[in-house]
Amino acid sequence: MPSSKKTPFLNLHQWEGSDKFSIQDLNSDNILIDQTTKDISSELSLHKDDQKSHINPQMTSTIESHIKDKSVHTTQEMKELLTTHTQNTNIHISPSAVSDMGGKLDMHIKDKNIHLSPVKLEKLKSTMDLHTQNSTIHADAATLSSLKNDVSSHLKDSKIHVDPGKLEKLKSTMDLHTQNSTIHADAATLSSLKNDVSSHLKDSKIHVDPVVFAGIKEHTNNKGIHTNENVMKNLIDHTDNLHIHTTENNSKKINDHINNSNIHTNEYATEKWNSHIANSTIHIDPSLLSNPFYYIGKYVGNGHDSQEIKLPFPPSFLIVFARNLIPCIVAKSTGEHMVSFACCSNDSSSPGIIPSNSGFIAQKSNAFQMNKVSKNLNSAGVNYHYIAFK
Repeated sequence: MPSSKKTPFLNLHQWEGSDKFSIQDLNSDNILIDQTTKDISSELSLHKDDQKSHINPQMTSTIESHIKDKSVHTTQEMKELLTTHTQNTNIHISPSAVSDMGGKLDMHIKDKNIHLSPVKLEKLKSTMDLHTQNSTIHADAATLSSLKNDVSSHLKDSKIHVDPGKLEKLKSTMDLHTQNSTIHADAATLSSLKNDVSSHLKDSKIHVDPVVFAGIKEHTNNKGIHTNENVMKNLIDHTDNLHIHTTENNSKKINDHINNSNIHTNEYATEKWNSHIANSTIHIDPSLLSNPFYYIGKYVGNGHDSQEIKLPFPPSFLIVFARNLIPCIVAKSTGEHMVSFACCSNDSSSPGIIPSNSGFIAQKSNAFQMNKVSKNLNSAGVNYHYIAFK
């Protein structure tokens, strides 16, 4: 910022203790002094004769010395600020540091362990050019175009690929299957299995850390560093790439790789999978789905003393009840019971039904028997429901 005070004649800056020194202000003062000095010199030249009569050589010398005297035109504070600014290593780099940095850069550039020589780079470029142009290992444009057409036709072949409608239906079926809790493990079991798998994946004795693996792969593939067997291996991997080559040997290698169960699964995963499949506590025996262990049915009473109801199997346990009727009606005055609900097992039954080899017999009694029970499991027109278990 400008100084607080100015000189009276040339209006030069005069800094006080609280003023902030500015190198631009100093430069402008120097330019003004220089221009003023030039003007005075020109005037003196024009009036040389007058100068001899009015100004003697000693005065001229005194004036020039005064103008050049920096101690007169530069304050002590300004000198200190300039010195501090020049010595500030946060702004300026010392000559020794610049020299040391230049030496390190020269050593880095000449380090053969980091940089390839121009000769090796040119030789590697020539080798890659020859490899790329080798028509015996790379397919020509016509072959690539034909292959592209074959792939396009393959993708559109509806005999191989499922159309979107069927895919959507299949997805819905899979969603229903996935949500079926009778055949899938509950959340706790799945969480436990997930933790086991997570622990397995984190086992550094079996798996390589992805970051380490990525670093090794990137380092191996860096042709700017390697010019030895690693580079040759990369070239071989490039040659075996089915996307740009079409040899039978490549197809066989890829098929062998895809079908190799030793690298796509491991014993731990196989054991977990087999254990999950064999767990009968979370899966239903398939035979039970195709051959149910229970049977639900209904019949209409015919009003006779008895009616035999056929079942697919002899029941080990049976429940029968009348629709919209109270299971048992009791007459308070006589204590007589009319039952419309009954159960039976292999060797016993409640009043109203009797198990048989082909099903069961439903009974009806019009009069109360000695135990004051009237059987109402076959009344005319009444709807009855039952469930039988093997």
